[in-house]
Amino acid sequence: MLDAIRRRKRFAQVVLLVLILPFAFFGIEHYFAGGPSQSEVARVGERPVPVAALREALEREANRRRAEQKEQFKPEEVRRPDFVREVLRGLVERELLLAEAERLGLRVSPEEVRATIAAAPVFQREGRFDYATYEGVLRSQGWTPARFEEAVAADLVAERLYQAVQSGIARIQEAQAWVAWSEQERRVRWRRWSIAVTAETVAVDERAVRAFFEAHRDRYRLPERVALAYFVLKPEQVPVEIKEEEVIARYEEQRHNFAFPERRRVRVVVVRSEEQARALIAAVVGREEQTFAEIAATYAEDPAGQRTGGDLGWVVRDDLPTPLAEAIFAAAVPAVVGPVPLPNGVAVAFVGEVARAEVPPLSAVRGQIVAELTAEAQQRRFAEMVTELPDRLYEAVDRLEEVAERYGAVVQRSELLPLEEVQVEGGPLPQQLVAAIRSEAGRRGENLEPVTLPDGRVVAARAVHYEPARERPFEEVAERVVRDWQRQEARRRLSAAANRGHEEEGAWNDEASVRRTDPRLPPEVREAIFAPEMREGERRVVELEEEVWLVELVGRQLPTVVADDERVVSIRPWLARWVGEVEYRAWIETLKARFPVRVREEALKAFTGEE
Repeated sequence: MLDAIRRRKRFAQVVLLVLILPFAFFGIEHYFAGGPSQSEVARVGERPVPVAALREALEREANRRRAEQKEQFKPEEVRRPDFVREVLRGLVERELLLAEAERLGLRVSPEEVRATIAAAPVFQREGRFDYATYEGVLRSQGWTPARFEEAVAADLVAERLYQAVQSGIARIQEAQAWVAWSEQERRVRWRRWSIAVTAETVAVDERAVRAFFEAHRDRYRLPERVALAYFVLKPEQVPVEIKEEEVIARYEEQRHNFAFPERRRVRVVVVRSEEQARALIAAVVGREEQTFAEIAATYAEDPAGQRTGGDLGWVVRDDLPTPLAEAIFAAAVPAVVGPVPLPNGVAVAFVGEVARAEVPPLSAVRGQIVAELTAEAQQRRFAEMVTELPDRLYEAVDRLEEVAERYGAVVQRSELLPLEEVQVEGGPLPQQLVAAIRSEAGRRGENLEPVTLPDGRVVAARAVHYEPARERPFEEVAERVVRDWQRQEARRRLSAAANRGHEEEGAWNDEASVRRTDPRLPPEVREAIFAPEMREGERRVVELEEEVWLVELVGRQLPTVVADDERVVSIRPWLARWVGEVEYRAWIETLKARFPVRVREEALKAFTGEE
C-alpha cells in the first residue's frame, strides 16, 4: 500500500508529510461561501478544516517544491491564490474520504499502522525500524506517537477507500480505438498571416482611433501605485537567553517524556496451526538465532517471513499484538516463545537481546530542551511585542525606522509599483494592509496598524509615496492606442479575408500530414484540424495572439491497430487508470452532495491576498 501511495503521491498529509513523501491535491472547484467558524478555513459535513491545517499544508508543499526545484524555486509562486486554493482542495478531498470511511465503518488494524510506519526509511537505522529514531523525529516535528499513529491510520483508511473506488477497467477494443484515435494522421494545408506585419500597413483613421480609445478607457487607466516601507517581526528572530537552571528544571520535569521504553530484538513467524508451532519450537529450542531464522523460514506462511526468517529488529511492547507482546516481554533472553494464538494464525518468536528502559542523560537531550525553551520564550516575548506594537507605531506617527530599531528589525522598501504588484517578502499584500494603505492615514504616509500574516509573522508598514488610480487623457497614451487599434484592425481584416477563402492553390504556405502532437502547428490549430466534426474539404479560420491561420482538411488516414499491437498492450494499464480516475471524480461529486463543503471566504483571503 505504501508503494501505491508513493506512486500516486496522493495521501501525503501525515506519515507521508515532510518526513517521507510529498503532498498532493485535488478537488473542489466551487463552494467558496460562508459557514465554518473563525478557527476554520472550511468544513466538510461536520468535519472542520482548521486554518492551522491549511497553513501547515502550504508550508509542506512550499518545502517540497523548494527541495525539488532548487535554484529554480520561486517563493512568490507558492503564495499565489491559485496555489493556496489548490492546496485547500487537497485538504477538503481528504476530509471527504475520511467522512465517507467513517460512515462505512472502515478501519485499519494497529498492526497495519505499525507496519506502515516501520517501513518508512526516515524511522530506520541501518535498514531497520528504530524506536529511538522514531521518537526523535516525531518530537522534532511537534508530534506525539499517539497523535501521529492516529493520523497515519486515517491516511491508510482514506487510501483504502480510494483504492476501492479508483479501479477502472479498459477492454482491448477500447485500447485499440484509443491508439487508432491518437495515431490518426490528417493531411492539411494552411496559410498564416502575421498580425504585427499587417498592422504596419494599416493607415491610421483618427476618428476610429478615438472611438477605440473611448470604448477601452479602462485599458489605459493608470493603476494606483505605492512605494512601501515595512519591517517584519518573526518569533524565531526574537533574542532570548535561556539559563542553565531552566534547562535542568525542564529535564527533571519531563524525564518521563525522554525515557526510552524497553526494547527487544525479536524474530516472529506465524504458522497455520498449533501443531506446526510446536514442531517449529521443538526444532529450534536451544539453538542459535541464525538456526532459528533458517528453520523458521521453512515454516513461515508469508513471503516476508520466508525471506527474513521473521526478523522484526528492535521492537517495543506497543509494536506487537497484546498476547504476543506479553509473552515476548515476559521472557528471559535468549528464548524461544510460543505458541501464541493470534487472529491470523499461531506465532512463534525468538527473543535475542534486551535494551532496558532508560532515561538519557541531560547531555544527550540538552539541545532539544534548549530549543524548546527558546521557542517558548520567543513566543512569549513575541506576543508581548505584538500587543505593544500598535501603540508604538501610533506614537511614532510616520517614523517607522524608530519602531523597527526598538525591536531589532530592519526596514525594507519597495519601488513605486502598482499596488497589486507590491510584495512583502515574496508574498502579496494582505487585504487588511491594502485597505489601510488606501485609508486617509495611509495616504498621508502615517504608520499603519500591524498585520499578522497567515504564517504568524507580523508586518508593520507605511506608504512612503501613494498615487491613486486615474484615467489618462488620450494625448498621454496616443501612441499605444494607435498601435492597439492597428492590431485590432489588422486582426479583423485578416480574419475577414481568411473567412472568404482563397481560390489560388499557390496561396497556401504549406501542406503536410500531421498528427495530434505535431510541433509544427500551434495547439489551437491542431485542435481545429482534429475536431471530430471536421470534414474533408472543410476550411477553418483560427485566430491566435500574433497570427491568423486558414486551414483546410485535405484527407485523413486511420491506422489499422490489431489486438496484440504493443501500443495496445502498453496503453491498457494507463487507460484503465484514466477510466478509474474519471469514475473516482464522479464519485467525489456524490460525496460533496452527502457532506456539504463550505469554505470561509474571509479566512481563505487571508492566505491568498485576494479582495
